[in-house]
Formats: sequence, structure tokens, C-alpha cells
Amino acid sequence: MSSYAGRCIEELNPDLHLLGCLITCFQHVDGERQGGDWLRQNLNCPVFASNIRYSGKVVGSSFEGLPISEYSRTCGAARDYSDFASEYLHGGERS
Repeated sequence: MSSYAGRCIEELNPDLHLLGCLITCFQHVDGERQGGDWLRQNLNCPVFASNIRYSGKVVGSSFEGLPISEYSRTCGAARDYSDFASEYLHGGERS
């Protein structure tokens, strides 16, 4: 875990336990995949297997004040958040 995150946790809530890092606004391009690999190898905390893809629909859902799962349940980001929830609730692997 970064020293900055560690200091924030110590200051704000020393009982907080970071379960992992969730990569959001992900796009399937080499640079982003390499960035995810780098985080998994170098970040001193677990990284969830799920990534949340970038989707313009997320912006629309924010302006409408609706969860993405209601605004556009078939968009990639909505499906990714659903997959992440399943990973989290079922104790999925984190690297």
C-alpha cells in the first residue's frame, strides 16, 4: 500500500482494512493492460481481478442521478460492476 494511503488510514480510521484496489475507467489497450500488470506487481496491496471499463454511459447516469445498472444495464461498465460485486461477495482472487 502506498505510504500516502497508509497515512490517511492511520489518521482517519486506524481500524480500516483495505481489501484491494479496483481499476476503473479501463480501456482494452496495451498501455492500460501494462499499467494493470504493473499495479499487480508493484502495488503493496491486492488488486481485484475485475476491471471496470470506461463507458460514456457512466457520465449520463451521473447526470440523471441513476445507478449505471438502471441507466444502461447492458453497457460494459454496468456488467463489469456486476461482475466485480460477484467477485467481492464470493471472495474472488486478488493478485
